[in-house]
Amino acid sequence: MEDHTEIRQFYAWILNQKNEDYKIQVSSEEKINLQTEGAYAEIFFYDDLNIVEFRITVTATGEVVFYLHFQPDNPVHGEELFHDLVHSLITLKEHQEVQILLCCTSGLTTSYFASQLNDAASVLKLNYVFSAVSYEELFEKEDHSELILLAPQISFQYEAVKEALPDTRVLKIPTELFARYDASALIDLIKETLKQKEEPAEPVLEEPSIQKDACFNKHHILLINIRIRERSSFRYRVYENGLITLDETVMKYRQALTLPDIEDIITTVIARGHQIDLIGISAPGTIHEGHIFLPEFTSLQVDLDIPAWLEEKYHIQACVLNNMNVAALGCYYCQNQFHDIVLLYQSAKHISGGAGIIINGQLVTGLNSMAGETKYLAGCLVSHSPYDSHIHSAREAEEIVTRTICSIQSVIGTQAVYLCSPLTPNLKQLHNDLAKRMDEKYIPAIIKVNDLCEPIFYGILLYTLGLTQKA
Repeated sequence: MEDHTEIRQFYAWILNQKNEDYKIQVSSEEKINLQTEGAYAEIFFYDDLNIVEFRITVTATGEVVFYLHFQPDNPVHGEELFHDLVHSLITLKEHQEVQILLCCTSGLTTSYFASQLNDAASVLKLNYVFSAVSYEELFEKEDHSELILLAPQISFQYEAVKEALPDTRVLKIPTELFARYDASALIDLIKETLKQKEEPAEPVLEEPSIQKDACFNKHHILLINIRIRERSSFRYRVYENGLITLDETVMKYRQALTLPDIEDIITTVIARGHQIDLIGISAPGTIHEGHIFLPEFTSLQVDLDIPAWLEEKYHIQACVLNNMNVAALGCYYCQNQFHDIVLLYQSAKHISGGAGIIINGQLVTGLNSMAGETKYLAGCLVSHSPYDSHIHSAREAEEIVTRTICSIQSVIGTQAVYLCSPLTPNLKQLHNDLAKRMDEKYIPAIIKVNDLCEPIFYGILLYTLGLTQKA
């Protein structure tokens, strides 16, 4: 009979963590709930795998905002993760209002409607908070909004806003509701919209088949893509015999990265029976000699050679590379037209971005791996702002992209730029802006990339397998 002492001790410990900010509910021997007014946490106990799973869901929207799993072998680590869970749950309780932006050309016509909607929400005892904003200010002021409502006069911008703010729901206000200022009917529509589950985006790039490659088929590979924005997310995949057998995402309500974040994923994957022999990790920041140096607004509680540490701890060969570099590899090996490309990412919120550079099929990382850190370039191109400043409008983002590409061409002269810039949807306008600054013959091919997930996974897969020309 298997010994489940550790997981049962952790179960009992959680039951004793009483707090006036939440209500503990025992669902079964395998599940404990923590309930607040605006969100609820679910804690699952899998005795057979010795795995504990945490999940937080926002009650109003059904959105899962926190998800992780780990083995409770280290009581201190388990308790730290539980306190992270509780902190996130309480934070959500304190910010449980559903923020909704009404957007029109100037913000004036929606201000009155927003006031009416706030009055109606108060009467109906709904935790909706409505604010009015002009279209020019939308991208600067949009911050943690659950929903953006577009007035009829700017409904033609729907696709542009959806593309620019992929993590925020966007709804066109029906003309008849806007004309009547029908707050009740619009709130009913908002309720239905928030309940609906959004379909996942389709992959942007089609991976060329490498299934026939003997190297690919003989390995069991774990890939982890780390992204740190308002929250930290760790999407990971397991490839076995050429097929994806596991694809999940860990989400944490903080801007930080720790070694246990990576450990918990690896131990859980192994506990589920996956025999991993290669690990590939892609992460933000500058990565040099296995060390990750994150942007200043995040925190990293580790300073060591991560691949060497993983190989010593798990006896599994590992590698780590910057997100933009592996995305560039993914884009490069999905085509056979160009031998020089630049993958350029421009944030929708900050003037800084990043780039991956490939010249003659070779990934270029530069001095101390800082090649492609366009945040330093952006700070020079936008003279009034440091590189961590917010973008104030779509036009400002377009100007930064235009100047960055001009700078890239003057130094590298690349054949193609793969552009991921949510606020630059009009490639024809971008081409015209470039033509004002350089001769037509020097303008590179511009290929739009709407989402970096698939290029990143394909690039880190090839890099981990050793199928690319490593820098």
